[in-house]
Amino acid sequence: MNIQQAKEQIKNAIKAYFTKELDFDCLRYVNAECSNDVTTVVKMLINTILSTSEADIIEIIKESDELEDVTKDNIPQYSNLKHVFIDTPQIINDSGEEITFEMLGYYLKRSNEDFIHNSVADKKYGENHAKLAVLLDLVRIDKAQTSHKVEMSEFGKVYCTLPIEKKEQLARKLRYRIPIVQKFYLGGEDEKIIEDELSILSLTTKNRRRSNVVNVVQWIPE
Repeated sequence: MNIQQAKEQIKNAIKAYFTKELDFDCLRYVNAECSNDVTTVVKMLINTILSTSEADIIEIIKESDELEDVTKDNIPQYSNLKHVFIDTPQIINDSGEEITFEMLGYYLKRSNEDFIHNSVADKKYGENHAKLAVLLDLVRIDKAQTSHKVEMSEFGKVYCTLPIEKKEQLARKLRYRIPIVQKFYLGGEDEKIIEDELSILSLTTKNRRRSNVVNVVQWIPE
């Protein structure tokens, strides 16, 4: 393989991953067509992403004709960005098993000085942060059960072995997997794009999520 072929292979891998054509969770099935040494493959991709500039990632995504639409379900909603890309995957990984939204919310919030356990509030908090972590491919939500549970993604298992500074560098780039972030950067970074995409929400929900979206787009951890 010459240098040009290697570059093309790297570009294709990044495009497939950021447009979600490449799904590492299919590797968990023994008889899957894409079955391989998942840890090795994920490590290779992580190294590739870390060594690729954000500008290059954006240019690669631009070449895809199959970008995911912005929907109500994939617009970020959260309270603490570090709870998404640091604490959520670490809590799930340390537990060694699936946990409920409520349990995740409890663990995320219990370090707050004014924390008061509330089942409904904890469930919503856990759900919001888990859903954004899913968009970053750090965890997955098992919807097969009556009570949805959060578990590690194949990508997240390797992610959790990284030092914290690498996690933040990687998560910053993983935000380009989020449809509204893609729309913003591929559309020339015009703030009107965010307003237009948020128009699918009710006015109150739109106002509540606007700052969340802006902080993810600009990557401003609280």
